[in-house]
Amino acid sequence: MKDVTSTSFGLVIAYLLPGFAAFFAASFWSPPIADLFSKFLEAESNIGRFLLVIVCSLIAGLEVTIFRWLFFEKWLCRKTRLDRAKFAHLGIEAKLIAFRAAVDEHYRYHQFWGGNGYSNSFYRCRRCDEQRNSASSGPYLWHLPGS
Repeated sequence: MKDVTSTSFGLVIAYLLPGFAAFFAASFWSPPIADLFSKFLEAESNIGRFLLVIVCSLIAGLEVTIFRWLFFEKWLCRKTRLDRAKFAHLGIEAKLIAFRAAVDEHYRYHQFWGGNGYSNSFYRCRRCDEQRNSASSGPYLWHLPGS
């Protein structure tokens, strides 16, 4: 029996959470997305809005992953990549299972932090822009819109 729990949790960590952060950051520039989040966070929320936010967050997470992959894996860590010969032995089932476990236990968190770095950069840019344009704003960048 395959352990679906750790794999599913790893995928949620890697794609859905950075996507949710990116989708939330998009609400600063898009009034329809801001309206969706304001209704989603209130009592007006329903299963349709929940599924819409989840699907859009997943799509945003996949888009963020492209930039994370290009920056971290193709540019920043290009000298520390594994060579193709190390992947040749993954045809053996025991080694493939161990490799998948390592990916689920370690690499998914790398994907989360890399993707979250990109997602939060959009949020921080908007918050800095709001603070620059508002003299009454406090010195902190992490409070939610409207607070």
